[in-house]
Amino acid sequence: MAYLTKDSATFIFCGATASWIFIQVMINTLVGLGIPWMPVTGVTLPLMSYGNSSMIVTLTAIGWALGLIYNNSDIRKTGEENEEQ
Repeated sequence: MAYLTKDSATFIFCGATASWIFIQVMINTLVGLGIPWMPVTGVTLPLMSYGNSSMIVTLTAIGWALGLIYNNSDIRKTGEENEEQ
């Protein structure tokens, strides 16, 4: 979705959010597989963790990313053009 934007700051924010979630998933997956060089840490599994604070932060970041994409891409412009006609 980040490639739809024309703003570089939005592209970076969306890419960083996706990377953050991906890295957390990979850490949890590698710990679950029992890879010996991967330490068991307190990194939560995004959207599946026991605590609600991690889920709230993850959903907020996803919401911000989607809002930025909507406001800085052609998606909103095509919707506004259809309403005017």
